[in-house]
Amino acid sequence: PQSVALREYVYQQTNTAGDLYELADSLRFIDRERAVTLFGEAAQQGSFVAQRWYGNYQACVGNTEQALLWLNKARQNEPDEASFIDDIISEIQELGEPTNCLDGWVY
Repeated sequence: PQSVALREYVYQQTNTAGDLYELADSLRFIDRERAVTLFGEAAQQGSFVAQRWYGNYQACVGNTEQALLWLNKARQNEPDEASFIDDIISEIQELGEPTNCLDGWVY
């Protein structure tokens, strides 16, 4: 789709973690495998929203250790969002996954 092509172009021009996150987000419902890879790359590059998403995703697929790693990185990255991240971590600890999981995907 054109929206993906536009996001790819923007990311090629800027090469920022934020634009990589936006590209991954545009692929979420089109190409899950590629989206997960790009979310992971954006998380590694320091994007808070990517770290939060990737941590959620890891919990949704049962990788609790990785989920907590990425959510804690997100919490350190954006301390103002700590209470929100703590809520997600509590859901994982109490329910086994965040409440925004459905069939192994983050919604």
